[in-house]
Amino acid sequence: IIDENHVGNPDGAYGDLIRDHPQAAVIGLTATPYRQNAPINKFGVDWKSIYSISISVLIEGGFLVPPRSMATSAADADADSEVFCATKSETVDGVTERIVPKLVEAVRREERKKCLVFCINIEHAELTSDLLKHGGEGCVYVIHSGQSRPVQDTMIRRFKQSTQRAWLVNVGLVSFGVDIPAIDCIAVLRDIGSFALLVQIIGRGLRTFLGKMDCLIYDFGGGTRRFGFVDDPHLPQSSGGSGPPRQRCCPACYQLNHLSALKCRGCAQLFPRSTSLSDTATSNQLRTVGFMAATYLGVSETQDEQGVWRVEHRLSHGQEALRARTASLAAPNVTR
Repeated sequence: IIDENHVGNPDGAYGDLIRDHPQAAVIGLTATPYRQNAPINKFGVDWKSIYSISISVLIEGGFLVPPRSMATSAADADADSEVFCATKSETVDGVTERIVPKLVEAVRREERKKCLVFCINIEHAELTSDLLKHGGEGCVYVIHSGQSRPVQDTMIRRFKQSTQRAWLVNVGLVSFGVDIPAIDCIAVLRDIGSFALLVQIIGRGLRTFLGKMDCLIYDFGGGTRRFGFVDDPHLPQSSGGSGPPRQRCCPACYQLNHLSALKCRGCAQLFPRSTSLSDTATSNQLRTVGFMAATYLGVSETQDEQGVWRVEHRLSHGQEALRARTASLAAPNVTR
């Protein structure tokens, strides 16, 4: 039985273990059956799904709270996402200095209590922590791989036990396997190119908790714009999509919604209806080709074992052979 089986490398010891025991029954468990942006059965191990349940069903059943993809303001929703580039650290500081005050203002306005922040690297996490403290936030805790395990455990414990609004700033240490149900806000201050990672990050805030109605997601790295909502993903590598999903921002609560939504999923405000109607009817032609002359060659009628009649008319147009097929349970009417 393999837990979190989406993270195992099928070309490494994980795959060798499975291949070395071909007669064994192997069960994999995961909340995100993807590696990067494709199903895990595309990566060397032929997994077959024997049970699955969607995030939407779990939310509707009360086992998870719904995520709400938010903008810090209506103006920010219309602007391009500020995507970080870890290889150009000189640009990260300025972008973060612009983002953190807006994030703090939005979190205060929404009265959130437990905020989880994902950063690019240790330096970025320390900078974000300093900016949060400079903005008046008193309970800010940082965890990263440069700390000892006791220090990390202490930071997490203080975050959990804080009775005031608290922030836990991390670098890839709280993506999965950590259970803090009180988290009601997640801020993504890094670029995310993997749908599986995006779902794991958002999943940190979907646990149910007393008095918790939802989890706000502030994505400054463009992951939610790239993949859409976690219950309606857009995966270019697996679905052949032609482009990222488009979203519309609610002018009242700043929640991001599907472009086709008629009302906000957060506050239920109705969106104005737009129309392409004109007071002048157009006279555009509806067809680009006219009728063609064809020679009728004959018809064939067959009936299969289920009693379905199939009729095929054969024609020719110059050197081109043409066929017209129909199927019916009733006796065919082969009008020529």
